[in-house]
Amino acid sequence: MATLGRLLMYEASRDWLPLVAGDIQSPMAITLVEFIDLKEPIMIVPILRAGLTLAEHASSVFLATKTYHLGKVDILSL
Repeated sequence: MATLGRLLMYEASRDWLPLVAGDIQSPMAITLVEFIDLKEPIMIVPILRAGLTLAEHASSVFLATKTYHLGKVDILSL
């Protein structure tokens, strides 16, 4: 499940995440690369039990994520 979560996050996000250009120092030279723009937060919303496992490992791909959980609340029981 860990590998599946990482692969699904990569495939689902490679076309829609905003990117910014920047320079990094590699062992050979300074090179221009693209980074994920962290101005827009990445939100993970797992659905059901399998989604919890996938979300846990998917957040290892994108370190700056927030995980949200949806739930049904019975107002009478509050």
